Order: sequence, then structure tokens, then C-alpha cells
Amino acid sequence: MRDNKEIKPLRYEDYKKGKDGNVKQGIYLVIMFNDGSSVVADETYKYVFDNVDGDVKKSDNMMETDYYIDGNNQLSFTRDYGNNLIKTDLAPEMVKETLNFYRDISLQNGSWFISKNELVPIAYFYGKEPKLKISNDNGFSWIEKSFDISSNEMYKDITHRIVGFTDQNFGYVALGTEWTMGSGEIKKAYLTTNGGKDWKFMELPEICTNKTLIDFIMYDENNGIVLLNNVNEKNFPFMYVTSNKGKDWTKIEYAYKVIEEASYISNIDSLDKEDNQFIMVLSQGDSSTLKIKLKSTDLINWTYDSSFTSSIHLVG
Repeated sequence: MRDNKEIKPLRYEDYKKGKDGNVKQGIYLVIMFNDGSSVVADETYKYVFDNVDGDVKKSDNMMETDYYIDGNNQLSFTRDYGNNLIKTDLAPEMVKETLNFYRDISLQNGSWFISKNELVPIAYFYGKEPKLKISNDNGFSWIEKSFDISSNEMYKDITHRIVGFTDQNFGYVALGTEWTMGSGEIKKAYLTTNGGKDWKFMELPEICTNKTLIDFIMYDENNGIVLLNNVNEKNFPFMYVTSNKGKDWTKIEYAYKVIEEASYISNIDSLDKEDNQFIMVLSQGDSSTLKIKLKSTDLINWTYDSSFTSSIHLVG
């Protein structure tokens, strides 16, 4: 099917040799229509489009920035829909141990981070007592960090793990436990300004209450948002914001602005700023492709902007 010649099949060997036309390297899209019969017969229509420049989405099961665990429990990351995989140095048995701890076949939502920008660190938590792996050179080398929230301090599992970076220097981490009547819960946050080499403690609101950690995000060193468990309305966690690095937190109302669009909220996907307005995208994690966009000039008073669908991580 080259050079507008008569349509006829080519063996792969003949195609490579350039039979019936010049071979130009690239990826081509071919669409064929027929009458719907299970047996292609009679008249068919085939269209061949020019080769595609740039990256091509490899699989509907991969987001542009995503992770992948193969059948041998090898953990990798990608910045281009899986066309190129960035391998980690985590032993397969530790990948399996981490998944067993999560009681899942996927990494915990929020416990890993990769950006489209190669200068921004890749990071992920692993293990029962969470350790953070960080790469500042696109996966060539990895450093490991631990935090002072440990089983020695609270004798319970650290089930909530969140990590993110806004650029090659600034990043944030939040860790927390479940709540029990006898011992309450603990949640802590940490910030880095040197790409994850050093971390400083940051206060979170409602410590030692039944408001356990759900999600956490920072726009910069001062401005951030946290979602905490709402025992009375599990579909819409409590939301608190800070503009002074956690010294003060303000509880805000947001649920009534999105309740007609979403049946529940479980994640803060992003926190950006455009034209002096903060833009927050809320989601339902990996359970739904629905996203809700809100806008604010002060992090406190939010207005509904729009809803849309976008990719989520799928196992496979």
C-alpha cells in the first residue's frame, strides 16, 4: 500500500526491501473498513496515513508519566507512555513485599512521583517501614531516605504515604497511620529544598485525632493543601490549607461546589497557579477518570471551574 498503487499485501521481507515503493522509517497508521462480516471479502477500503513524528502512545494501559511492574516484579517508570522505561534498583523481593504490605497489585496512589521534566526527581516509597527512593539523574542512580516517623514511635503501620516535587529542588512528603481508640493516629510532613538530600519537618493539622491523612500537596514552600478523613462524610474528606509552611491551617469548604459533579473525592491531583489564581484539580484516584477543577485567589475561597476526564493508572 505505497505510492497510491494498487492495494495488495506485502510480506514483511518485501516491505523491508522497498518493494512497490520507498521505505521511510517511522510509524504508520492503517485503517481498514469492511462490511462488518467476520470474513473480510469483496470490497474493502484501506487508508494509510503519513508516518508519525515524535513520541507515539504505546499502550492505553500507560499514562504519559507512569510506573510499570513486570512479571518478574521489576519496577520501572516512564515519561513517554511506556516507550522508554526507567528501571529502578529495587530488588524484586522488595517490590513484592511492598505490594503485599499494600494488599494490592499496584503501588499506593500518591506513594510514587515522576514528572515529564527529566530535571525533576523520580521518587517512590517502598517497604513496610517506608523508605523513600529518589533519583536526580533520570534513574541512573538512586539515593534512599528514611524519616523519623517509625514503628518505634507509634507501634503501628504507616499506611499513608505521599511524595511529590514541584521542580528539581523543592519536594514534599507526608506520612500517616490509621486511627485507633487506644492510641489515636500520627501524621507528619517534610519538605526538601535540595532535591531530596535533606528534609525538614512540617506541622500538619488535627494531630492525634480521627482525621487521618488522605492526601497532601504543596505549591511552594509556603502554600499547601491537605485532605483528612471525614468520619461523618467519607466521600468528601476535610480540606485544610496553609500559606505559611504549616504554622497555621484553615479549614475550607469545597464539597458543595463539586457534589453535583462527583460522587466522592479522594485525591488532589495538582495545585498550580495561572494569572494570580490557584488552580486545584481533585479526583477519585485510580477509580475514575473524572477530574474536578476549582480556582481561588487565596487558597481559602474556591469557585467551581469545570469537570473533565483524564488518564488514570491501570494495571496491565
